[in-house]
Amino acid sequence: MAGSIGKAVGALERELDGLLAGRRVAVLDWPNYANAGDHFIWLGQKALLKRRMKLEILHETTIHQVDFAKIGQLPRDCALVCQGGGNFGDLYPSHQQFREAMVAAGRERRIVMMPQSVNYREPARLAAMTRLYATHSDLHVMARDRRGYDALAALPPHVHRYLHIDSALALAPVVAEIVASLGDAAPRGVVRLRRRDGERAATAKSFAGEIDWHAPDDLAELARSAPPPKAFRLAKKYFTSPYDVKSFARLWAAVKVFHGAARIETDRLHAHILAVMLGKPHRLIYDRYGKIEDFSALWTAETGLADVVKPKRGQQPP
Repeated sequence: MAGSIGKAVGALERELDGLLAGRRVAVLDWPNYANAGDHFIWLGQKALLKRRMKLEILHETTIHQVDFAKIGQLPRDCALVCQGGGNFGDLYPSHQQFREAMVAAGRERRIVMMPQSVNYREPARLAAMTRLYATHSDLHVMARDRRGYDALAALPPHVHRYLHIDSALALAPVVAEIVASLGDAAPRGVVRLRRRDGERAATAKSFAGEIDWHAPDDLAELARSAPPPKAFRLAKKYFTSPYDVKSFARLWAAVKVFHGAARIETDRLHAHILAVMLGKPHRLIYDRYGKIEDFSALWTAETGLADVVKPKRGQQPP
C-alpha cells in the first residue's frame, strides 16, 4: 500500500488509543448479513483495537440482538464502539435508528462511532439526529470522507467529529498472510463484482457473469471452506469471537476470488479497498451516491491502481 495510506491507518489507530486507552469496550453492530465489505470493516476495527491497545472487549452484538439493559450493566469505564461503514443517514434506517437508540440509552458512557459515509436525503432527519446527539456529553463521530465530515458540522461543538480512513485498510497485513497461504492462484480471468442494490449507478452497464457478495451472496459456498483465524499468525491474535470467525471466512473467500483475477471491475467500495490492499490494478465504477468518488479521491487515488469510470449518477431511488 502507498505510504500515505499506512500513515492514515496509523492516525486512526492513534486517535482510538487516545479515546479508549485504559478502558474496556463493547463493539456493536456486527453485520449479521452477507455484505463482505462490512465484515472487512468489523475485522479492521478488531485489529485496531487489539494490535496497539490490546483492549479487553466485554461485549459484542448485532443491531437486532442488542439488549440495552445488558449494556447498561457493563462497567462504567466500558466505552461503546459502533461499527463504521456506509449506513449513517437515512438510506439504511435500521442502522441509524440503532445508533440513535444507543445514544439515548448510553448517555453516561463514552461512545465512539467508527468512520462512516454520511448521506441524508431528508434535511429534517439530519436535524433530528443533530438534536439527539446534542444531548450526549461524550460522543465521538468519525467520517471517512470530506462530504461526511462537512455534514457532521451540523453537530454542536461538544460532539466531537473526526475525519479518518476506513478501518478495513488496517487489514493489509492479514490480507498478505492469506495471500501467502494461497500460493500461486489458478487464473480466473475477469472478475466483475457489481452491486445489485439501489446504490448501483442507474446508467451502469451490466455484463454476463457478474457476481456480488450481498443479496444474493456469491461468496457463500467458498466462505464455507475457509480456514479459521487460528490458522494464521496475525489473524489468531485479533479475531477470537464467533462473530470474528464468520467475518474472517468472508474476507478469506473474497481474497481468494480476487487473488487469481486477471482483471477486476467493481462498483463496491470495499472491493476497491481489497484490490488496493492486494496491489491489483482494477477498473472502478462510481456508485449512485458518490460514496466511492468521495473516498477514493481523499485516500486511495495516489496508488494509481484504479482506472476510474464515471457513469452519470441517476435519479436517487425512492
